[in-house]
Amino acid sequence: MAERTSAWRAEAARRVALMADELVVRPISAEQAQAVTEWHYDGKYGIYDTDGSDGLMAAEDGFFAVMTSEGRLIANGCTGDGARVPGLAEDPEVCDWGLGMDPEWVGHGQGAGLAHAALSYIREKIRGSRVRGIRGVVLSWNKRSIAFAEGIGFEKVGVHYCEQGGNRNEYVVLYQSLDKLDEFLSAGRPAVAVDQRAEVENPQLEVD
Repeated sequence: MAERTSAWRAEAARRVALMADELVVRPISAEQAQAVTEWHYDGKYGIYDTDGSDGLMAAEDGFFAVMTSEGRLIANGCTGDGARVPGLAEDPEVCDWGLGMDPEWVGHGQGAGLAHAALSYIREKIRGSRVRGIRGVVLSWNKRSIAFAEGIGFEKVGVHYCEQGGNRNEYVVLYQSLDKLDEFLSAGRPAVAVDQRAEVENPQLEVD
């Protein structure tokens, strides 16, 4: 028992050490998209599971991967259409985004580092465009994620209702201006490598 506890603590420490490690962000690959379909969240968080039945995540649809410097996939994110729930109108001055973490890594203090990596990647993609801020939506019962988003500088700006899978869901809409985003990104979080080697055109980030 003591040996198992020691092993768990060592693994937890290794994960927390990611906060000082370099994270790599790049457009998601087909292999990584398939791996995400094997992630399964506990309880009501299972609503975030995806089995790929509606099609795998694809880089050309705005999806990207966040990895350790060793290449381990620990999160996926998206921008544009993939980040908007039904009925949420597109805004040419707003970049919609979403982020999902491998459930094995949830609860180990990695959220801020992952958000920093993803938002750094997005910030570079929208630089020079008309975008003035970043918007995300979180199910209203998911207090944990709402509190996290507020903790990294997002503000509640509204509520959005939509039909999904026969259910009427309520989402909290959160927004952060680029000025506040830049403050967060300069706050000394982990180094982030934005890998352009597998870059593809992303029409969702092209603002007229």
